[in-house]
Amino acid sequence: MNNKEKKIFIFTVIGSVVAIIAVFSSLFVPSMAILKRASERSEERRSFMEGIDSYNDSLADLKKGLSENEEDIEKIKEKLLSGDDIIRIIVLLEKLAEQVNVDQKISISRQAEDKVILKNSVSGHFSNVMQYVDGAENLEYAMEIDEIIFSATKDEDVSKAEITLNVPIYYQTSVDNIEN
Repeated sequence: MNNKEKKIFIFTVIGSVVAIIAVFSSLFVPSMAILKRASERSEERRSFMEGIDSYNDSLADLKKGLSENEEDIEKIKEKLLSGDDIIRIIVLLEKLAEQVNVDQKISISRQAEDKVILKNSVSGHFSNVMQYVDGAENLEYAMEIDEIIFSATKDEDVSKAEITLNVPIYYQTSVDNIEN
């Protein structure tokens, strides 16, 4: 082989190697990017599935806790008023006012969807008004006395009190429907 043929052979070999590397690179590099994106998506899916599994575990624990405490939950529900049962508490307050011998006027306002505000204007002897307050605090329904304002009247035997009662209203929520 002469010098000229050696040079052609070397250039052919080098050209072939460069061509093979170029072809390999053009096929391999995009494939690596595709594999990397697929790997990232796979990791996202795995993370998402772990989140779903964690949610399902939490939901199962909640269902188990609800079933274990169902009796207590029912007792609590008995103490809460449903949206249509506010009349029950008004009737109880009227009976209480009659029992302790005080006059009362009740007004109702709704401050939020889950709460009704009852404003009671009560007048009578101080001891009777205090019995009314005590009785209202101890009614069989969950409510909170938010404010009591006493005021004097011209008659020394009569005390007047403005009582604000916050009455939480129980609505069926998704927690009640978890078992479904």
